[in-house]
Amino acid sequence: MDFTNLLIRANLSNIADFLLEGGEYLIEKKGKSYSERIEEAERDVRDFFQVRFPDTDDYDEISGYYTRQTETYKEVFFEIGLLLGAKIGYQVHSRMSEL
Repeated sequence: MDFTNLLIRANLSNIADFLLEGGEYLIEKKGKSYSERIEEAERDVRDFFQVRFPDTDDYDEISGYYTRQTETYKEVFFEIGLLLGAKIGYQVHSRMSEL
């Protein structure tokens, strides 16, 4: 039995994609750091808004709404992830005695 493909796919990024999306994410992330991925996404959003809202006041208003929404998502998902991570850690710790 060849496990090569399984071992290649068993990395943090692919596991996160599976847990979050139920499968592999189609955008290639290899070779990019966390900060590079965030900066690229921020640049794309900023460019999108600046092209469509050249008026500074309109740009500030719409980007402010988007930023507020994004920050809310980030806070909520971080809190949920932290709680779930702690719960999983507790369960792993309590099951270690069985080994």
